[in-house]
Amino acid sequence: MQLKNDLKITQNALSNEIGDPAVMQTVLMGTGSSNYIGRAQKILVLQQKINELQAKQSDSKTKELHDLTVNTKKLEKARKAINEQVLKDTQLKVTKLTTSVEIWKRRSKALDVEITVLRIQIQKLLSKSESDNQLIDQLKAELGNNNMQRFKTKDSVTKLEESIALLQLKYDKVCLNIDKVLI
Repeated sequence: MQLKNDLKITQNALSNEIGDPAVMQTVLMGTGSSNYIGRAQKILVLQQKINELQAKQSDSKTKELHDLTVNTKKLEKARKAINEQVLKDTQLKVTKLTTSVEIWKRRSKALDVEITVLRIQIQKLLSKSESDNQLIDQLKAELGNNNMQRFKTKDSVTKLEESIALLQLKYDKVCLNIDKVLI
């Protein structure tokens, strides 16, 4: 009876392990010749496959990580080179712009000095122009006075000439009268 009990427990355990009663009969009948693979064997095979896949994945991950690291280093190196080139170009531009700004500052300063000189010259010319205008006005006034004086003098000369002519006539008459009297 004990044996029967043990057999029943074993059959139940085997049934639980195999699962399908038809497959269980096949396994029981041909213990060594069956192609049936038990759960434990399937688990072992699956664990081996898992280990192989994990190894492949690990190798793949390691290779990917290595490739990624190499690519990252290359990218970092390229980025650094680009940044250095951009920095050099920017520094060159800054230097050129600084030089240009200095040149423009000097030019602006020179133009400021030139503008100051020109303003002084303009002030002198305006002052001289004003002085010249005053002188011209004085000369015009003198010319006007001289013209008036000339007209007056011309008029006086004309009157004097007329007076002389009259006096000459009178003298000539007197001389004639004297000559007549003396003769």
